[in-house]
Amino acid sequence: MPTYIYGKLTKSKFYTPHRTYSHKTSFPQKMHINKYLPCVLDDSNNLQVFYNSAVFNSFLTIEEEEVYKLFSKDNKTTITKTKIEPNTLYTFKVIEETNSLRICEIFKYDINWVGKHTTGKIKHQKKKNEIITPIGKGECVLQNNKHNKQVSAILWKIKDDKMFFVEIDNPVKDAIEVTVDTVRENFLMVSNENIKGIVFTNEINEYDDIKRKKKTIKVYVKEELLGFYIFEILSAININDYIEAKVVKKLDNKYTLEYQTYSGFINTTNMDQFMSNNNKAMTIKGRIINIKDGEFELSQVQNISVPFDAVVSESEEIEEDEELECSGTLMDLLASIKRYTEDKKYKEVRELYYKHINTLNSTDKDNLSLVYCNFLQYTTSDTTDLIKEMKKVVGHCSDKFLDKVGSVSDNFEVIEFCYKKKLSRELYTKYIDMCYKLGKKITDYNYMDVAVDYIYKYEDTPRIKTEKIIGNIKPGWIKYIENETQDYKRILFRRVVNMDWKVGDMKEWYRMWMQYEKENNGNVDEVRTRAKEFVESIKNKQ
Repeated sequence: MPTYIYGKLTKSKFYTPHRTYSHKTSFPQKMHINKYLPCVLDDSNNLQVFYNSAVFNSFLTIEEEEVYKLFSKDNKTTITKTKIEPNTLYTFKVIEETNSLRICEIFKYDINWVGKHTTGKIKHQKKKNEIITPIGKGECVLQNNKHNKQVSAILWKIKDDKMFFVEIDNPVKDAIEVTVDTVRENFLMVSNENIKGIVFTNEINEYDDIKRKKKTIKVYVKEELLGFYIFEILSAININDYIEAKVVKKLDNKYTLEYQTYSGFINTTNMDQFMSNNNKAMTIKGRIINIKDGEFELSQVQNISVPFDAVVSESEEIEEDEELECSGTLMDLLASIKRYTEDKKYKEVRELYYKHINTLNSTDKDNLSLVYCNFLQYTTSDTTDLIKEMKKVVGHCSDKFLDKVGSVSDNFEVIEFCYKKKLSRELYTKYIDMCYKLGKKITDYNYMDVAVDYIYKYEDTPRIKTEKIIGNIKPGWIKYIENETQDYKRILFRRVVNMDWKVGDMKEWYRMWMQYEKENNGNVDEVRTRAKEFVESIKNKQ
């Protein structure tokens, strides 16, 4: 008899409260996988993502008029009349079935099945905790050591008519001490009473000793999963530490920040346009300049980076009056710049750069110039002087250099300089992204399709703004239509086919409009009629 379990599915793993399963399920190439759903363990304890059951997982294969055909494990024709998105996994419930047809609806967890939310009372026992709920009772995995009698829970496993639950909505929020239970190749299994999780690390030997001596380590929650956590080691913060903090909120004169479990802030007057969009959260990189009452204050700085994985050896500090000695190889030059960086020895680095830049090949010139420009951003407070010096540097470099320095910089003036010096889509995308993040006025719309995407991402009235700038630019109109609501798309198609375009462009507009009407069960006849009139008008002109 199969066992039904609920957890988080990724392309190769399935995470549940008791263990993580590996699987080799084949998915369509563009499928969005990362989500919670029910799966099955067969008699051999192998995980099945797709299976035959009254409740099952599937995805769209063919979309027809008001009918959506689904993938089915047994190849029976399986459909739903609910509109669903392509490349997306759904869980369905069978509502009607014949020998040749299966009709389904999206599962709403409205029956007693794995994944159903409930509430209940906890009975604490020595070896396990039991929960009593309106849908049944069974063992319950708790997610915290704060013992609540009444908890929210999810039914995560059904095996041999037995139910297994996991507590939700009561996560660990603060840093905690945990014991190292198991040391694996690249992660630790840790616990603190009910709280269990893993810590990814490469320092395995160090934690073998900690486990042996039964010491604890302090961690904070990086990700909350059902019944367990992914932790990271909590490190103490000190003045002069360089960190990357998450922006929590923007106030009138400062940003409030989070780093691990610490709270902090940065004054907006300190901002020098060094923000980055890291994954989903806006972050700021900088140096801690003060810690008071547990709150840190951050000051932004530029990081100097060595490109292309160049390994720079550690060297002894150079005394103030020590003369520069350098062999002139790229590696030696990079090492010398690194030694000078901490004390911001601008004069020495500048002399080093101009002494050796013309002795290098084209690739090494770009590499050295990239590091030199990063050094300039770190040491030069005057933007005018910074750009003036960069203009000189560009003269020594290849055509690819501006793309390189613009792509790694987080300084607005540098990005703007690189873009205006070399118009490219990549640099424009970074330029307009920084403009919106920093509240800069935008007057450049050379890449209209990119601009329209950002207008719809950031503007309160994107339609008005787009109408003002779009003109007769085809890529901009394509993005305008893509970003608009379903009903307004039709209005835009009607407008766009009445504009003055080349014959090839007009054919493409009608093709796009026809595709839209077919996908949305719209007025296909109107498109055919208009397209026919257009073809006739072309013939009459010939």
